[in-house]
Amino acid sequence: MGGAALALLLLLAAGLCAAQYEEYSVRGFPAAALEPLQRAYARALAQYAGAQWAESARALEASLRLHRLLRDSEAHCHRRCAAPAEGNPAEEPPAEVESVAWEWEREMQLFGRLLRRAGCLRACKRELPVFQLRYPPAQTLRDFQRRQPYQYLHYALFKSNKIEKAVSAAHTFLQKNPKHEMTLKYLNYYKTMLDVDEYLVDLEAQPYEPIFVRSVKLYNNGDFRSSAADMEQALAEYYKAYEDCLAGCEGAYELQEFKDFYPAIADHFVSVLQCKVDCETELTPNVGGYFVEKFVATMYHYLQFAYYKLNDVRDAVRSVSSYMLFDPGDAVMQQNLVYYRFHRERWRLQEEDFEPRPEAVSYHNRTAAQKKMLDFARQYLQADDEMEVDSGEGLEAQDLPSDGEFEGEGDYEEGFFAEWWQEPKTKGDKADQGAGRLPVSAQGEPPRRAAMEVMNMMEQPIKVTEWQQTYTYDSGIHSGVNTQVPSVSSKCLGDDDEVYGKQYTIKKTTTTSYCQGGSQGQSQAQADMEAQLAMTRAQRVRAAMYPETVEDRSLLITTQLEGQQTNVQRLAEPSQMLKSAIVHLINYQDDAELATRAIPELTKLLNDEDPVVVSKAAMIVNQLSKKEASRRALMQSPQIVAAVVRTMQSTSDLDTARCTTSILHNLSHHREGLLSIFKSGGIPALVRMLSSPVESVLFYAITTLHNLLLYQEGAKMAVRLADGLQKMVPLLNKNNPKFLAITTDCLQLLAYGNQESKLIILANGGPQALVQIMRSYNYEKLLWTTSRVLKVLSVCPSNKPAIVEAGGMQALGKHLTSSSPRLVQNCLWTLRNLSDVATKQEGLDGVLKILVNQLSSDDVNVLTCATGTLSNLTCNNSKNKTLVTQSNGVEALIHTILRAGDKEDITEPAVCALRHLTSRHPEAEMAQNSVRLNYGIPAIVKLLNQPNQWPLVKATIGLIRNLALCPANHAPLQEAAVIPRLVQLLVKAHQDAQRHVAAGTQQPYTDGVKMEEIVEGCTGALHILARDPMNRMEIFRLNTIPLFVQLLYSPVENIQRVAAGVLCELAQDKEAADAIDAEGASAPLMELLHSRNEGTATYAAAVLFRISEDKNPDYRKRVSVELTNSLFKHDPAAWEAAQSMIPINEPYSDELDPGYRPMYSGDIPLDPIDMHMDMDGDYPMDAYSDGVRAPFADHMLA
Repeated sequence: MGGAALALLLLLAAGLCAAQYEEYSVRGFPAAALEPLQRAYARALAQYAGAQWAESARALEASLRLHRLLRDSEAHCHRRCAAPAEGNPAEEPPAEVESVAWEWEREMQLFGRLLRRAGCLRACKRELPVFQLRYPPAQTLRDFQRRQPYQYLHYALFKSNKIEKAVSAAHTFLQKNPKHEMTLKYLNYYKTMLDVDEYLVDLEAQPYEPIFVRSVKLYNNGDFRSSAADMEQALAEYYKAYEDCLAGCEGAYELQEFKDFYPAIADHFVSVLQCKVDCETELTPNVGGYFVEKFVATMYHYLQFAYYKLNDVRDAVRSVSSYMLFDPGDAVMQQNLVYYRFHRERWRLQEEDFEPRPEAVSYHNRTAAQKKMLDFARQYLQADDEMEVDSGEGLEAQDLPSDGEFEGEGDYEEGFFAEWWQEPKTKGDKADQGAGRLPVSAQGEPPRRAAMEVMNMMEQPIKVTEWQQTYTYDSGIHSGVNTQVPSVSSKCLGDDDEVYGKQYTIKKTTTTSYCQGGSQGQSQAQADMEAQLAMTRAQRVRAAMYPETVEDRSLLITTQLEGQQTNVQRLAEPSQMLKSAIVHLINYQDDAELATRAIPELTKLLNDEDPVVVSKAAMIVNQLSKKEASRRALMQSPQIVAAVVRTMQSTSDLDTARCTTSILHNLSHHREGLLSIFKSGGIPALVRMLSSPVESVLFYAITTLHNLLLYQEGAKMAVRLADGLQKMVPLLNKNNPKFLAITTDCLQLLAYGNQESKLIILANGGPQALVQIMRSYNYEKLLWTTSRVLKVLSVCPSNKPAIVEAGGMQALGKHLTSSSPRLVQNCLWTLRNLSDVATKQEGLDGVLKILVNQLSSDDVNVLTCATGTLSNLTCNNSKNKTLVTQSNGVEALIHTILRAGDKEDITEPAVCALRHLTSRHPEAEMAQNSVRLNYGIPAIVKLLNQPNQWPLVKATIGLIRNLALCPANHAPLQEAAVIPRLVQLLVKAHQDAQRHVAAGTQQPYTDGVKMEEIVEGCTGALHILARDPMNRMEIFRLNTIPLFVQLLYSPVENIQRVAAGVLCELAQDKEAADAIDAEGASAPLMELLHSRNEGTATYAAAVLFRISEDKNPDYRKRVSVELTNSLFKHDPAAWEAAQSMIPINEPYSDELDPGYRPMYSGDIPLDPIDMHMDMDGDYPMDAYSDGVRAPFADHMLA
């Protein structure tokens, strides 16, 4: 028993009561709180009927706890006793055994298992306290299943002034009954009293529901790895909840009539089977007011695409196959399956990979078998007596698109507009607009005039007498009536069980029990029942179809629940719907006609000289603009729109200003209204209102302008001409985050693609204010819209330094770890664009570390921005280089290159960053070794292959040159065949450059790179590689000396220098020195002795020393004279060396080359259009150029 208790506690750890439920276990439920569920529920409803709101709320919460206890206890016992029985399953009968005897044996085995399971259940339930109480009837359990108690609970809590808890209760009821109009109206009313968002909690939510919603949001934001993980968790939680639901279906059965043995068993089994089939529907979540159709299949759908985006094709294929179990006719998934099969060799897929997942097969087989058996039972075991008409309302009846439940998810427009400031009537969504107004509170505050009728209609959700009359089962022919609330006095408590058991039992008639003192209620009940029974069939039909014709409203046949209507009421539904539609149509037509007749007179009043008259007229027009029909009439009248605009411009009365801006705000929700405002000159007037001191006027003006900027052609130019930017930028100093979000989005719409607007924002201090917002607020939508403005401004050469000087890099870096993917991406793009002017910025240590961590992302945009930003921030900045190297940046960049494949937008900046990290800082040697130790050399050498773009090839050549500075890298570079590839590129680039020289044309840029730069880079890399004897021999054998000698004649000084340098290294070998001399290198080398570049002259002298060693004394003397006159006349030691012709065994160190200047100076301004331009800073020969990457232009940011 101890082990069973421990297992039970572990099992129920996740099933503890949520929200208003305190924690409990099925064994440890407080004894004082135990009572029959039916009794607790009936007491709660009686208190509700007596307007004892606080007591009713407590009793309803207690009954909800008892129901949860009963449900969890049932599930526990049936899980515990559902283990397979011992013994082998029955086998097929041998041929010699008679079929009757075999059938008898199988039946005995079956009933033996049933008896063992029944014994287990009886023992289990004997231990649990809830089963020692009277079991509630089926009707009561159905009420709780439909969350009916929450309909009473929310109103009782509201009347008890517990609005927050009332919101949660109403929301919980609507999750199961999303079209219940009365509760929708109440929830809309609650929205006028407080901000309800944090209280919209489903108190009965299953564990998988929030996980599923979070996964879908991650999926929509492109975070497929996290989405897949959450979806797998949601799937596992759903299957667990499904098992619990199945276990809970095998509770007590209410025997309604006596039948034979097998029919009785069949009846019970069919009721259990119906419950199990309904589990799939009961567990379908409600997201945003819509049930997720084919929920399990939908989860596999999301998993399929997420795994595909993560390149986990094997799991993607299994998810597709699992989806096809539930929806084999889905054309998209069929096409996906064909696609995977077609490319099975590419991904090395086996046939077993196309099998559905085991849990999906098990779930599908079980649900399909249950439905098939239930269909069989309905077809062959249908009862002959009159049955209750099925409501026809269920989740399957809703015709939703596959992703309809997420339509508009995360929509920016419906979010912070509605939430910031609205009139008390609505929150701005469609449900609110149709709900009408309700009283402000229930504490005696005077109701608005427009709300009186609704208040009278909605004083209570369900009238007491209505519940008393309709709570019992109604056959549709005669309604059971009980007009007296059952007494809860102490005298009756002893007979409660029998009383309440009869009252809630489903029967064709109603049995009502009374205690002493109830004779008056009994006679009243009998009188009412007689009145009902006396009605003819025609009268009942008339009362149902045309209730307004019945004088005595108490004679109306009503029911408590929508799903429990009588047959007559169900037949009357179409006529009631038609009548309602006609009433709405008449009201709509009346509103439109009233507005049309009033518009001419209102126009005159708006133009009146008396400000009081104008104010009253503006208030009336404002009221008309809030109704759809009259609003359309206003939009179709240019005269009244123009009058409103004129009034708004000229008025000095704050109330009039509020009404007129409110009118334009209401009209701006329609395209026709936007056009009317635009044509009436409304934009300059609205810009003027941005200076108003009234918050509501300010809100109406900015949101109306925002709608115009979004949807009205020509509005952007009109706002610019009206000096709208000059008015909007100072508004950034406001402190309301939701208002700031709208304002910043307006700035983004105006600045995008318009340089003049960007300069105006700069002139008005926009960059500083925007950076301050990024630094001070944590409201995601505001941060997102602000980052969008900064992203647009970050491509403006004038705004970039201002943003950086205001601390923009640090402020943006603060949000790189945000949970919002869209905010992170905007910050990354902005950092990427600003980074070329922030190379000397201090305080970026944290940003650099985060950027290194971002390199592990699978998102292409994140990698593009992170690598580009690291490339720029490590350019000519020794401190940043050291920090990135110490933060494992080299390893991360190499892994990024390996994963990027052919995405050059990632590989090129990554290679540039590595090129920077491997030169000119204290940890450069560690970085050079790290590239080798992380197996980066083969991948880097492969990037030299064509058809890679020339900017990538150029950056790779520079990186290889830096890697060659480390002697330990020479052998891996040689194994990767780097020398033949460099020679091949050198030959190709030199030939291309020579063609342009021969043609007399200026050499063009190829993708922003000149072929002369490739010649210089390849020769420089070969120069460093030639320090190794093995590499030197390979370079010589590739017959490169003639080409190097030709390069000595190049008009480009840098090419002359690197050519002389590589010949200097090759000349150390006697054979190579002879080949250099044979190619006639002496003449150009003699000329280079007089070069202004001391490095070039030094290399030339060294080569001449080598090739003159075996010459006659006259030649050596002539060389000595040349050296004396050119190089060593100021260096006695060098002169002695030249005179004695000491052989040079070591190459000249590149650090001794003070005259080397790069091809591009570090202070050359950037071209904002060129996205691949490398800016080389001052550096000694050891380092190939650092390159700064320019920003993307506006069109790259959309």
